[in-house]
Amino acid sequence: MKRYVSLLMTLVLLAGLWVKPPTVYASEKASESRAIAIVFDNSGSMYDEGDQAWCRATYAMEVFASMLNEGDVLQIYPMHPITIGGQKYTMNSPFIIRNAEQASYIRDIFTEDAGGTPIESVDCAISGLQNMQADKKYMIVLTDGGTFSKNGGGLSKDRTTVELDKRIQATAGPDMTVMYLGIGSEACIPTTQQSEYFVKRQAVNTADVLATLTEMSNLVFGRDTLPKNHISEKTIDFDISISKLIVFVQGDNIADLSVKGEKDAPVGLLTGTRQTQYSTKGAGDYNSVPDTSLQGMMVIYEDCAAGKYVINYTGTATSVEVYYEPDADLDFVFTDSKGRNVDLKSLYEGEYKVSFGMKDGQTGELISSDLLGNPHYDGKYYINGQETTFTHDGYSGEVPISLKMNDTFGADLTVTYLSGYTISKDSSDFGWPDGGVQVLAPPLGRFEVDLNVPQDYILIKEIDDSEKITAELTIEGEKLTAEEFAAVTMAVDTEGVNYTLTPVPEESLYEIQLQNTDGIEEGKYKITANATYLDIAGRNAQADDDAKVKLGNLPLWLLWTIRLGILLLLFIIIWLILHIKVLPKYAHTTRKLSSMYFDGDDVTQATNFMAEIKKKGGKVQAQYGGKKFGITMNVVPGQASFLYKSQKRRSAEVKPLSVRKFGSAKIEEAMIGSVKYVLDDVTGKLVPAIPNQKPFNLTHGSMIRYSGKIQDAGMEKNFEVTSKLSFTKK
Repeated sequence: MKRYVSLLMTLVLLAGLWVKPPTVYASEKASESRAIAIVFDNSGSMYDEGDQAWCRATYAMEVFASMLNEGDVLQIYPMHPITIGGQKYTMNSPFIIRNAEQASYIRDIFTEDAGGTPIESVDCAISGLQNMQADKKYMIVLTDGGTFSKNGGGLSKDRTTVELDKRIQATAGPDMTVMYLGIGSEACIPTTQQSEYFVKRQAVNTADVLATLTEMSNLVFGRDTLPKNHISEKTIDFDISISKLIVFVQGDNIADLSVKGEKDAPVGLLTGTRQTQYSTKGAGDYNSVPDTSLQGMMVIYEDCAAGKYVINYTGTATSVEVYYEPDADLDFVFTDSKGRNVDLKSLYEGEYKVSFGMKDGQTGELISSDLLGNPHYDGKYYINGQETTFTHDGYSGEVPISLKMNDTFGADLTVTYLSGYTISKDSSDFGWPDGGVQVLAPPLGRFEVDLNVPQDYILIKEIDDSEKITAELTIEGEKLTAEEFAAVTMAVDTEGVNYTLTPVPEESLYEIQLQNTDGIEEGKYKITANATYLDIAGRNAQADDDAKVKLGNLPLWLLWTIRLGILLLLFIIIWLILHIKVLPKYAHTTRKLSSMYFDGDDVTQATNFMAEIKKKGGKVQAQYGGKKFGITMNVVPGQASFLYKSQKRRSAEVKPLSVRKFGSAKIEEAMIGSVKYVLDDVTGKLVPAIPNQKPFNLTHGSMIRYSGKIQDAGMEKNFEVTSKLSFTKK
């Protein structure tokens, strides 16, 4: 049986709602109040020895009642008087359940005297429902009767069928839905054809009563059974939000039932826990044997997020059933021909496309899930009152729409999915005027003028033959049509330079030709183009652009030649400055970079060392016991010791015959880098060990070593000093 819930909304107002979510209009089956009447056949045949139909029927009714929503009322009309908790109920005074917590009372049903199958019980249920206030009304006939009785007299099977069909056809309709469940192979089944308001089933095996009545429950409450591909052992998953989830586990000693996600988080808000169990009451004068396998537990959750969850319970399960109501809504987007969202408060003439589909009621995201079944869309849109219908099967679709200025537009859309969920939306939900949305003239768009100057320098004497300046016109980046171009007024300012203005409609531009003018002077001139566009709705749009052009008397090549000459001269001057030869700015040594020995003993820690290069002189010395001694040398900048070079890359060129010793020590030998000096006994000076030594370079890291004899404590000792030069800043 199909169920319908209407929430009005229009097909097209969701333009731009990807940025601002719309009001949620979700399917709300559970919010409807329901009045349900079950005609319970407690005739003798239900209690025959060896037949457990009575037990299975009462258990199925308990499960059905356990799934009631808040505000629902269930009445049980027995064909023969029953007692529950000491109270007596009849077909004229039915047992009433007003909430799911009372479902367990059903297992206490005891039939005092099981008799025939009076059709008056159906009449009582019909009358009772007609007198109740509810959004939806359902009558369910639960019987194994092959024939019924009327006014105490038995009816033939054919007559029974006629009587049942008469009642069904008189009541099944928008005001009441009738469901008929025949139990067993001998049960009489009405011949009335199934329809939206009449459903008939037959449970040939009484063991199928629970499954069949549960199916009817799902139809009443708008639920569906979770597909098997979403259930794996104790794991369930769903890729959309669920408004209501019912997990029903049957078996031996089932308890502690729950549905948990990661970190034991519940699947949603727990709104109900039910323990179901077989009845033992039976009927008087019958040896009724209960079906003890009928026991289980049910948990009900609401507002469940999409995800993967685990069903936890204790005991041994024989079956696990999961029922769900999807939390879904109808969504659609109104876009222009370029796919841009449209604000329907400013609906302009143009080509549009309506895209529609289902969305998650919690996240607002478009969804395409098998948990929605096979959505079917029925839509209509109206242009100036003329209706156009469209249908679509699938998760989403789109419809092209063409609108003209001054058109009046309206629309509505209905989607049906799963077991008959229906969501309908039309423009009244958005507060649109009764006459529809008025289509405005096409928007002005972004009106622009782009000034292109092909020559930024023009020789004054050749100005008449210079290249034309163009002013290109566009709306939203597109060239103007001939009609649009004709509606443009162009004004040009050249700061006193004469010009001609020529329109070129096919290219959507104006050509500006500068002309020679008496008294024109060299310099820069600002060219300004100002355009005004008047659209078909009488609206003005303005755009302007400007550029500069230089006018001169000298040819451009000559100007460039002068400029390049100046640049070349500057380059040469800078190059010469950077290639001035200079000595290293810093030259020093430290105790860490030096050593001194007396007769083989290390006295480095008692010695101070110094090195320097400045102007034309270089010095390396040691100071021990108040005595300073070392060598000096004349130096000039090395061959590649330019100003732009870094300190480490500079060098000092040493003149071979300029090396001198100084101080009280007798220096007999010196090594400056790889050049060796020895003491000349005749002159007493240090001279290169190799004659005709050429000048050589001192660089960063060069080693200088000198040795000889020195007086220390009245004794002459051999010494040796080694220092490493550093040209970097201390």
